[in-house]
Amino acid sequence: GSFPGLRNYVLAGELGQSVEQRGLVDVLAKLDLETLHTLIKDWTFISTGGLDAPHWKLRTVQTAQKQILQSLRVIHAAPRACVLYGDSHLERMVHGPMRSYFAKEFDHPHRSFIYAVGGDGVEHLQVRLHMAHDELFADARAHVIAIGINNLLGGRRAEGVEATGDASEPRLIAAAIENIARAISRGGGPVHVCHVLHVLGGSSERRSSSKWPPLDADVINPQVDELNFLLDGMPARVVGCSVVPIRMPLVEANFDSDGLHLSRSGYRNLCKQLKKHIPALTGQP
Repeated sequence: GSFPGLRNYVLAGELGQSVEQRGLVDVLAKLDLETLHTLIKDWTFISTGGLDAPHWKLRTVQTAQKQILQSLRVIHAAPRACVLYGDSHLERMVHGPMRSYFAKEFDHPHRSFIYAVGGDGVEHLQVRLHMAHDELFADARAHVIAIGINNLLGGRRAEGVEATGDASEPRLIAAAIENIARAISRGGGPVHVCHVLHVLGGSSERRSSSKWPPLDADVINPQVDELNFLLDGMPARVVGCSVVPIRMPLVEANFDSDGLHLSRSGYRNLCKQLKKHIPALTGQP
């Protein structure tokens, strides 16, 4: 498969016979959360393209397990036309106030499937792909990767929120995303890599209404520009890869109070851009 590392690690351990009989996804879906979390933390053979060591978040593992269970319920209803992998920008399409809008626009979870966890960095996505990609998503007709901002931000701590880890350089983030895109592309189907969205930051008044630490757009956005520039070079190196040049106008109407996440208006804008550049989201071949 495209992501054999975790499977091979589990096969060599106590769960190996169960995986051979039932498959990795079924075994991981039914493990108790503590055991699964320990298994992921103990698995150290993870190539993250040189990224700083992540915090192995309980929520990443818990949410990934829930997504596996959900996908098992719908995966045989129809072939996945498109799978979208990412962080909170995508996760909020499923669990945020506009979930019914995206369920209609993207026909989620039937024609498309959003496999995203808020706060995740590229390395966390790689773990989730090792957990589920080969058995659940390899047959999708298109794949969308939209991740990277949390690696630039590093651990932004807020009450009840697990941090992603230390901040990483744009070149390391781009290299790790490229590794993921190359692995997915081996299974066939185009891989669309989205530009990372800029942050608004905002006034002190806007920041005071947010639980998140303040963002300095003057520092972060040049790093976003550098990362996106590096991502633009990927199609020349990865077969079947294209770059989706999404961009969010930096006006308050498009952003939540934290200056990072999108508002309803911002999500409608993002939806239009994704559908414009990714035919599979509209049911086209």
